[in-house]
Amino acid sequence: MAIAKGLLRWEDLDAVAEHLPADGGNGDVSRGRWVRALLEAGMLTDQDVERLTAELQGAREDATPDHGGIPFRPSPSLPGPPPPSPFPPELRFLADWPRYRVERLLGSGGMGTVYKAFDPTLDRWVALKFLHRNDGTHADRFLREARAQARISHPNVCQVHEVGEAEGRPYIAMQYVDGRSLGELCEELTLDDKVRLVRDVARGIHAAHRSGLIHRDLKPGNILLAREETGEVHPYVVDFGLAMVQDEISLSRTGMISGTPAYISPEAAQGRPLDRRTDVYSLGVVLYELLAGEPPFTGSNLARVLVRLVQEDPRPLRQVAPAIPEDLETIVAKCLEKDPARRYESARELAEDLDRFLDGEPIRARPAGWLYRTGKRLRKHRALAVVSITAVLALLG
Repeated sequence: MAIAKGLLRWEDLDAVAEHLPADGGNGDVSRGRWVRALLEAGMLTDQDVERLTAELQGAREDATPDHGGIPFRPSPSLPGPPPPSPFPPELRFLADWPRYRVERLLGSGGMGTVYKAFDPTLDRWVALKFLHRNDGTHADRFLREARAQARISHPNVCQVHEVGEAEGRPYIAMQYVDGRSLGELCEELTLDDKVRLVRDVARGIHAAHRSGLIHRDLKPGNILLAREETGEVHPYVVDFGLAMVQDEISLSRTGMISGTPAYISPEAAQGRPLDRRTDVYSLGVVLYELLAGEPPFTGSNLARVLVRLVQEDPRPLRQVAPAIPEDLETIVAKCLEKDPARRYESARELAEDLDRFLDGEPIRARPAGWLYRTGKRLRKHRALAVVSITAVLALLG
């Protein structure tokens, strides 16, 4: 009934079913567990459930036989009304669009909706992304940045095949990556795997920077991993939906915070101008999380995370994970410097230091010295500065 009323799609049920354990050993799932799972996933509201329950009770005499609580998908051969469209009203044309044959929904984010589709002209699968909002400002930026991303040619960046419009809706056809995100596979990776993957991602980000793009939303969920024929895992950077063209940074609105709070740089959290070193910081956060099990800054709410990000130093990596080699801690610490000038100058420099670590060679990064660390503490606690300086002068006689 929820599907017939347009509240749910078959894809929604399939997604929930993948994570819904069966009751007992017969493989059945009770209707109550379906309802709870759909509520927890945000696909139905309490009001939806109450309304549907009332309608079901009112029509109980005419109800079809129960099927063990499993949603029943009617046979196409049975008479009855056609099934609801799997596409939102503005994308109904996808059902019979000749340019691409859409197979299924891959996901939906703040910027757009992505489908897996087949390109009959070039005989390949693509990820097809449509913009949520079709106003002039969002559409122009969507297409401008997609065209900029299309200039990136690197094996670790998801390739853009085509940019265009259909029925007035902007879209991007991208390389389809048949894999899972870095966050999903983290626990299956060795230490060297994690370092190698971040090194490869840094190389891809450097290629984006050379093409004039700053990603601004690097996180494990935006790094897809696909297993190659050799058995090695290959990373792809995806979702340039928040990317900015470096030449237009000065034209962007200041005071705006974009990105995922746990992964953005301090300057991004403060709404200050950004350059490519903001992505270096985010790469450091990704590597920290892979090695420590969580990002350097967490909190019960957005404000708490942003305050900690701007005011506090991250807990040293080896205090969280003592088995991590010192050189790796030093590399991560350099990425996470509050001052962009103290980070790696580029993503390529980070990748080169990670290469040195993997090859057992000396890294270029150096731990912060005593004087710098002391200065940071004094700046943080200005009230103690005079007392500390006086004590030093007294020791010097």
